[in-house]
Amino acid sequence: MSSLEDWINYDVYQFNNGWRVGYYSVDLSAKHVVMHGRRYGELVDFDADAAHRGDILGYPRAELAFEAQAYLMSVLRKVVDTILEGVSTEQPQSAEKWQTMVAKGFRHAGDAEQWSVYVYQPFSAPPVFSIGILLSLATTQLRSLDDHIYLLQTDLRYMRHYLHSIVLEESTLDHKLVKVENSVVNTLFLDIETRHRWQRITDQCERIRSIYERFTDNIFKGGPLPCK
Repeated sequence: MSSLEDWINYDVYQFNNGWRVGYYSVDLSAKHVVMHGRRYGELVDFDADAAHRGDILGYPRAELAFEAQAYLMSVLRKVVDTILEGVSTEQPQSAEKWQTMVAKGFRHAGDAEQWSVYVYQPFSAPPVFSIGILLSLATTQLRSLDDHIYLLQTDLRYMRHYLHSIVLEESTLDHKLVKVENSVVNTLFLDIETRHRWQRITDQCERIRSIYERFTDNIFKGGPLPCK
C-alpha cells in the first residue's frame, strides 16, 4: 500500500500553476519541511543542498500539499464508511470476492495505462524512479519502430495496409488528393523521426544507468550526492 510520502511529489505538482500566479493564500514561515522518511513533515531550518535535492520543501508549499492530503484522506474515509454502512463487522462473503478481485488485479480501460503510470496517474501506483524500467520501456518502443520501418521496406502487404489506413483517415476529412499525398509523406517522415528520437532516449537511459550503477552504493536519501 502506498504512503502519503509516496504521493507527495505528485500532490505538490498539482499546485504548480496556481502557485506561479499567486492564487493561494498561504502562511509564511522561514522554516522548511522534510519530505521523506521517518522525519516526514518535520520542520527544519533551510539548507540549500537539501532543498535542491528535494529532501525539504518550503513551508507554504508543503502546507498546501499536506492540507490536500488530509482532505483527500477524509473524503476517502467518508466514502468507505458510506459503502460499509450497515455491513456486519464479521467478514462477509463479499469481502472474500473483493480480496480475490484485488489479488487478480483490476481491469484497465486500455493498454496505455499499463505502459506508463503517467497516463491516469491519480488511479495508478505512485511513480518510482527505476532506470531499468525506463530503459526497458524505451527499448521496447525503439524495437517496435524498428520492426515497423523494416516491414514498410520489406513487406508489400504491410506497407499497403499502412498507407491505406493513412489515406482512409485523410479521405474522411474530405481532403484533396494533393493534401492526402502530402499527409502520407509527412506520416512516413514522422515515423522515421520518432524512431531516431527513441534511439536518443534509449542512449541517454543507458548512459544514466551506467552512472547510476557506478554511484548507487554512495547515494542515500537525505544525504549529499557523491562527488563527480
